[in-house]
Parts: sequence; C-alpha cells; structure tokens
Amino acid sequence: MNYSLNQQNDFEQIKFKYKKSITKPIKNNSTLSTNNIFKILNTPFFNSLEDEAKSMTNTIEIQNFYEYTKNCMRIIVELKENKTKASIPNKVKILNPDKNEKLAIFDLDETLIHGVVNIKNYKNEKNIISVITPSKKIAKIGVNIRPNWEKAIKRIKKLYTIVIYTASHSSYADAVLNFLDPENKYFYNRLYRSNCIVVKLNGKDFYIKDMNIFEDFDPKNILIVDNSVMAFAYDLDNGIPILPYYDAEKDLELLFVAYYFESLYHYDDLRIINKEYMKLDYYLNQAIEEYKNEIEEEENNDINDNFIKKENKLNCDKNNSEKNLKKRNSMKNLLFGKKENSIKKSKRRHSVFVEQYEIDFNLLRHKFSKDEEEKKNSG
Repeated sequence: MNYSLNQQNDFEQIKFKYKKSITKPIKNNSTLSTNNIFKILNTPFFNSLEDEAKSMTNTIEIQNFYEYTKNCMRIIVELKENKTKASIPNKVKILNPDKNEKLAIFDLDETLIHGVVNIKNYKNEKNIISVITPSKKIAKIGVNIRPNWEKAIKRIKKLYTIVIYTASHSSYADAVLNFLDPENKYFYNRLYRSNCIVVKLNGKDFYIKDMNIFEDFDPKNILIVDNSVMAFAYDLDNGIPILPYYDAEKDLELLFVAYYFESLYHYDDLRIINKEYMKLDYYLNQAIEEYKNEIEEEENNDINDNFIKKENKLNCDKNNSEKNLKKRNSMKNLLFGKKENSIKKSKRRHSVFVEQYEIDFNLLRHKFSKDEEEKKNSG
C-alpha cells in the first residue's frame, strides 16, 4: 500500500516511539473501517449494492488503518496534556445560505483527494494542476479524486452545511478545491492550516482542527470526517475516521459516509450517537491506561535507579572509608616507623657519642696520669 508522506512520517514516529507494528492482526471484531463500524451491512442500502461492491473492503488496509488509528491515540494522550500550551485560532463565521442547523466538515488530502507530487509517470494529464507552494514557487501535482465524492456531498448538503477544513496551506488547498469544484457549489466554506490549533510535541508541530472555532454552530451539531484521528484530537466524539484514499478506482467509503450522516441527522446531540458507534473513547482510554502504566514503570525504574545509585554511592563511600582507613593506618605506620627510625638513629648517635666520649676521657686521663708521673720524677 502507498502512503502519503505525512502518514509515512506518522507511522515511523509511532513505530519508533512505541515499538509496535502497524500491521498487527486485529484481536476483536471492532474495526475503524467506515463500512464496518457504521453497522450498516444489513441495511437495505448495503444489500442493494452489487456483490462485487460488497467485497470491495481491503482487509489488510483496514488492519493497517485500525492499528494506525489505535496507535495515534498514544500521541493524542500527550497532545491533550500539552493543550494548555497550544496556539488557539480565532473564531470564524460560516456561510450558511440553506440555514442548516448542523455542520459536516471534510478533510481534503487522503479524504477527498490524493495529491501526487511525482507526476513523471502520471497518466491522467487532465488532473494535473499548478499550485503555489508556501515558498511562493509554482509546482505541478496530479490530483486523484475519490470516487463518488460529488454524489455523497450532494446528499449530505441537503441536511448539513459543508465545510472543508484542512491542515494544508491555503494556496495549495484553494488550487485543489477550485479544480474539484470550479463553480464553488459545495466548498465555499474553507478553513486552512492558519485556522488550526498548533501544538508542539517532541519538536514537531501538530495541527488540530477545532470544533469550537465556529461562531454559529454548537459542537453538538458538528461531525468531522478525516483519515487521521489526530486531526480532531481534542474533539474525538465529533470525529469520523475514514480509510485514507490514494488511487482506488472502486472506493465506496464516501457512500457509507453519506448514509451515516443521513442516519445521524435527527439526533439532538450528534456526539453522543457518534461516540457510541465510533468507540474512539474506548481506544483513548486504553491508550491512557497504557500511558499511565508506562509512566509508573518509568517512575519505578527511576526509583530503582536512584536506589541503586544510592546503594552504589554508599558502597563506594564504604570502600572509600575503608581505603581512607587503610591510608590513615598506612600513614600512621609510616609516621610511627619514621619516629622509631628517628629514635633508633638518635640512640645510635647517642651511643656513638658516649663511646667517643669515653675514649676521649680515657685518653685524657691517661695523659694526665703520665704528666703527673713525670712531675714527680723531675721533682
């Protein structure tokens, strides 16, 4: 499967940080695939589809997306902890000519389209457009458009006001949307990266879409469709994860999304029923528990490390004390030995002096006796 550059980076970040495989087999029947979790497989809508259409679901893709989404929850836990440090965007007023009470928000990249940067072998020339990059350069990209987008948007627009909310720059997003909807019938409400909450985490900027940014719409009347749950990290109950789109010609996800929007429309608080279907809070709570366990494990490891360090220090101090004691004893012995040597030397010097004195005294006495004897003889 081909992934966008951003999602590849997310995968690598998650795999590196949490040491988990993103293709780990599903352990239960709950998946985050749009067509499974919506519980519409036994409805007349689904049964009316051709058998070929019913078998379109790519199991491997669902497994990858399930694991990707579940593991994203680990990052969301940390994003929530850093919310107080986030940069909050200004409120916006949405055009609502049909006076709808409810809002349907759609992401752009990998939700409605997929932008192909390398167009060297791009076959669909009519879908190549020019975009202005953030550095003000003109670049050409290919636009893969998700099947059934217009059919689905038309149905949803009857009940909801449509908003495009992307983390892309406006120059890029406008070029794509003007190509997708040249008459501006559907996507006249557009929000961009500048309208996102910016959160710094581990040296990286995360752009999160804010359900409280709309002046005339209560969050309870808002649903957002995005291929990444991190895009609505602070409003999980409003979120509808959708399988990422790249180039599948028979993709049906947007038809399921349209049906889902129609099914939920009559609920007073869309968040309550959406939460029941999506179960994102379940995965978030799992991630929180795992995160807490990791923190406790780290703290216990820190405590053990500190204990070991203190124990090592005590042993080191003890060894040092023993060494110092030996050193002191050695010094004492050395000094005592020097003192004894000094005494011995002193005694030896004294003995030599006495001996020399006795010799000198005897010589003098002998000389005196001789002198006396000579005097007598002369007298």
